[in-house]
Amino acid sequence: MISTEQPRKNGVELDEAPEKDSGEEWFQLLSRHFAEITGHASRLAHLRAARFELKASQTITGVFLGLTLAVMTMVLGLAGVWLVFRGLPATLAQLLGGRVWLADLLSGLILVSGVVVLVLAVQKWSERRILRKLEEHDED
Repeated sequence: MISTEQPRKNGVELDEAPEKDSGEEWFQLLSRHFAEITGHASRLAHLRAARFELKASQTITGVFLGLTLAVMTMVLGLAGVWLVFRGLPATLAQLLGGRVWLADLLSGLILVSGVVVLVLAVQKWSERRILRKLEEHDED
């Protein structure tokens, strides 16, 4: 019985059944497959490079926008603090009957106490966070 199927070698359909001594046909077949594989590898490398370039661009843009926002926030915050602490002594001076030195002293005390409270709050928050992490680690 004669088979009508195309001859196959290692899952590859052949146009004709190669002769046993036909190394040239095998070389052409391997060359064609090698060219396909290198073409796919080249496209894959280009896609990965493009993806890396896009991610790098997005990261740089995000960092730049974040830094810009942080600088703007600091400038506005410092301007607000400056205006408050410049107006506070003047207000206290009027309330204290024109005693500017006493108003400056009270303003300084208020500023220092605010910084101390802020430092203590951050320290307490940091301790709680560390304790929470230690408790989570002990549970594991």
